[in-house]
Amino acid sequence: MDNKTIKEYLNRCSKCGGCQAVCPLYGETHSEPLVARGKLFLMKNYLDGNLELSPKMMELMSLCLLCKACTVQCPNRIPVDELVLSIRREIAHQKGIPFVKKNVFHHLLQNNGRLTWQPNLLIFTSRAACSGLCVKPISWVYCLANLPEKKNCCPE
Repeated sequence: MDNKTIKEYLNRCSKCGGCQAVCPLYGETHSEPLVARGKLFLMKNYLDGNLELSPKMMELMSLCLLCKACTVQCPNRIPVDELVLSIRREIAHQKGIPFVKKNVFHHLLQNNGRLTWQPNLLIFTSRAACSGLCVKPISWVYCLANLPEKKNCCPE
């Protein structure tokens, strides 16, 4: 999304507060900058040159769940999730990605197998616990070693 389109969306915000009523973060914290209109205000000031990418602003932009509740509630249909992702890309481009996040994403995404065995393990262990296949600790080792064969024998 280019800056012109972003500014058009930011100018469409009527600051009605509809996003505040549905924001799960606001419901927990009662912090206005966590609501969509607060984030849009910060983005607008950043794009207008009135605000820098400070650590506080970067933190606030990282605290969006991207649940789209505000987008659905918005009478002006502002795609807040897309705008937040856009500013997050800008932050990553300007300031880089934090060391921990970079390494986590690098290692998980580089080796796709690390992402695929965990759901299978969870499915199997929940089925095994319910069906009594693995009740002794030694059985757990056997069950985990033979996960591909065993997961198909458990009831749904």
